[in-house]
Amino acid sequence: MRKSLKAAAVAAAAAAVIVGFASPAAAKPTPGNSTDAWVCGSSRGGSGETAWVAGTCATKSGSGSVKAVWYPWDERMFVYDDYPNGYHTYAYLTVATHSADLPLHTALSPEIFDLDYAEGLSVNFWVCSSAQDNAACTPRIYTTT
Repeated sequence: MRKSLKAAAVAAAAAAVIVGFASPAAAKPTPGNSTDAWVCGSSRGGSGETAWVAGTCATKSGSGSVKAVWYPWDERMFVYDDYPNGYHTYAYLTVATHSADLPLHTALSPEIFDLDYAEGLSVNFWVCSSAQDNAACTPRIYTTT
């Protein structure tokens, strides 16, 4: 009897978690989502081993920004959180068929993700001020590994 009650409690908790992830509040933000309060865009620089591609969203008021920088040579993503909104900054990364919008977020700023993919694969990513569906986000940024 005790075992079946415990199993029912675990099943109920698991269902609550699944429902929580499916709720509208847990929806993933949309690339290119922004308001008049934000300026979002991308930039590129360097060449060869020093090449980088960045996505940045900054507030027009100057109260902060979020940024993700992809280094294709060694497949590293740096995610910066310089916006005091109480949420983590999120970057969503897709590399060829290996990952579909893999969420990478800050715990510290910058957070460095050391990834490992084959050379020459297609990559796209975007960065958002949070994981909320109303977050300010850059459009998708396309590059390679």
